[in-house]
Amino acid sequence: MKSVVLALLLTGSVYFHSSAQQPTAPTNSNGGTSEVVVSFPTDEVVVDPSPSTAPPAQRIDRQATFPGGQKGLQKFLSKNLRYPAEAQAADVKGRVFVHFTVDEDGVIHEPSILRGLGYGCDEEALRLVKAFPKWQPAQFGGKPVTSTFNLVIFFPNQ
Repeated sequence: MKSVVLALLLTGSVYFHSSAQQPTAPTNSNGGTSEVVVSFPTDEVVVDPSPSTAPPAQRIDRQATFPGGQKGLQKFLSKNLRYPAEAQAADVKGRVFVHFTVDEDGVIHEPSILRGLGYGCDEEALRLVKAFPKWQPAQFGGKPVTSTFNLVIFFPNQ
């Protein structure tokens, strides 16, 4: 049910109607309303700038990029990630989802945890994001604009 509510919040509801018809909910063959379940494969997501769900003022032509692109980001994370001792002791592994803003100058602002692991992994993910160098900012109409990102940081079992 949470995924349905989340999907509806992210995508909104759309009703198609003519001037003679009132909007109605979709129905199934039994005449009852049908429910649509949308799932998002998180295993494949690393960076999601979400330009399509952004308000019109925040839509972008080119997304912000880490210096060196995706390979540069992966290199930075693998070089600077410190697996927390508390997580090692508890044999914790998994993903931490971090949300942050990249401003017009490429500076990172307002990092926050969307979904964490605990055991010091959330704090380490925030430390990494705060340590990022300046990014190449997103662009809209050829001008730098502020954009948001969701980043997945994987903490392997070491």
